[in-house]
Amino acid sequence: MNRIKHEGIIKSIDDKGIHVQIVQMAACAACKVASQCQMSDKKEKMVDVDDPGTAKLSVGDKVVVYTDESMGFKAVAFAFLVPFVILVGVLVAVLAITHNEAWAALAGIIALVPYYFWLFIRKDTIKKQFQFKLETN
Repeated sequence: MNRIKHEGIIKSIDDKGIHVQIVQMAACAACKVASQCQMSDKKEKMVDVDDPGTAKLSVGDKVVVYTDESMGFKAVAFAFLVPFVILVGVLVAVLAITHNEAWAALAGIIALVPYYFWLFIRKDTIKKQFQFKLETN
């Protein structure tokens, strides 16, 4: 099974889980002259991990955060694919009915509101589906 992995450092541990800071870098961010060309892209993100098998870890430990590749595809679907299909579907349908591009564009954007509201309401359920695990370096 393929995994998506990122190296990180444990920033805190509490009763909700382990909070790991990961650093995502673009390919050019690892380049030795990236600071000179101003093109590097580096983002720090916090990931919450609820992994009961990691009780012996402590703050500052280096770990690898991973999840299955299928979770990555699912995240892309929730974030990009479904909203795109809703937007384009409503845009085409309203344009075919009204022949007015402004109304079609407005309807397409408004059609996304229930989807994002549904995501907001279901965020705890969705969060449970996206489980991260740790492995020590």
